[in-house]
Amino acid sequence: MTSPTFVAQFADGVTTRMTCHCTSDHLDLARGVKLSRAAYESRMGETSPPIVKACFVHPFSDEAIKVYDRSELEAASSDCCQRLAPAAPAPDVTRLRLSKALACVDKARLLRMAENIEEDRFDDEDAVVAELDAAEDILADLDAFSGAST
Repeated sequence: MTSPTFVAQFADGVTTRMTCHCTSDHLDLARGVKLSRAAYESRMGETSPPIVKACFVHPFSDEAIKVYDRSELEAASSDCCQRLAPAAPAPDVTRLRLSKALACVDKARLLRMAENIEEDRFDDEDAVVAELDAAEDILADLDAFSGAST
């Protein structure tokens, strides 16, 4: 048997249709809200607006199983948000390690740039100037990083 589909319409008019792992007898509204918000945010690249209309439908007939009113949606949304509270920010140690790893990548890129310039792998002088400008930017970033990490 196929699971019901949660159909949600957001305040901006965008609609999502998410298959939820539940049965027609035990619908999981919080899961539907969570999946719909995640789909919206993935597609649109921004935080989802409120869901204004939603229902569960049978997967092939689109016959409504249960239609939710605004108060039920708001309760499920707040419950969903509380359970999915954002993780605590990464500790400074983790940020420092990440910054050092990025600095190593930049140093490797600088070495490749130097090889390209030494071996004259460029078609024209403008490409060499652009590569030198990019190298200077990386060096400035590395200098700023080494000054901030000490």
